[in-house]
Amino acid sequence: MTYRHVVPLLLIALVLCLVYVPYILSEYHESKGHTFLKGDCYYYRAAIISLLEDGDLIISDNVPTNKLFKGQLALGKDDRLDRLVPKHPVLMPLVSLPFYAAFGSIGLLIFNVVQLIALIGVVYLINTRFFDVTTSVATALLFGTATLFLNYSYNYSPDVFSSLLLLTGVYFALCRRHGLCAVFLGLSVFAKLTNLPLVGVVGLYVAFDILRESRDREDQENRDVDSDREFLGLRHRFGPQVVQ
Repeated sequence: MTYRHVVPLLLIALVLCLVYVPYILSEYHESKGHTFLKGDCYYYRAAIISLLEDGDLIISDNVPTNKLFKGQLALGKDDRLDRLVPKHPVLMPLVSLPFYAAFGSIGLLIFNVVQLIALIGVVYLINTRFFDVTTSVATALLFGTATLFLNYSYNYSPDVFSSLLLLTGVYFALCRRHGLCAVFLGLSVFAKLTNLPLVGVVGLYVAFDILRESRDREDQENRDVDSDREFLGLRHRFGPQVVQ
């Protein structure tokens, strides 16, 4: 990423904030304060609470009894029911823990908006690999405001988190920064195992790109050798004073 992308990225962040904040307030008002922690998001927060309060990932004492046996937790050591642990990846709870520590549950909503804006920013960066800045900004904003990602803004979404890691890996693959690509693709699988097939596809692209880059380098070296041979042949034929 270069400095020419800073202004477009700031513009995207500003527009998304102007869209997401009113939407979140509207959803909060319409739901009469109903929690934004939907589905398994509740258990991601429980992992954070367990880490902060108990220093472990045993969630049995951080979740009400009526939520213990709904298929969202796994048996821990010795298969004891009083030592239930997270069934879901713990990467997002670890990353968002500072937000919860600072602001409580509302901090997780702030974290979700931040990661969603970051995701749309990565979409913009990927677009710039193929299109001009104006088209990339417009496409990213449409993606962030006219799709289901608008609904995801009032949430604490592991899908947004894993998608952010995956697309960041794709961006680095397109930039031929294969080390960073591997790191983010690996983290995306750790965050959501179902990303594995997509990571495999990107991995095949990276392998092909490395092979093509190696072949291009070899062809260039061969051309340089041929050029040197031609130059030396001319010097030998006409003399060093004629061929400079």
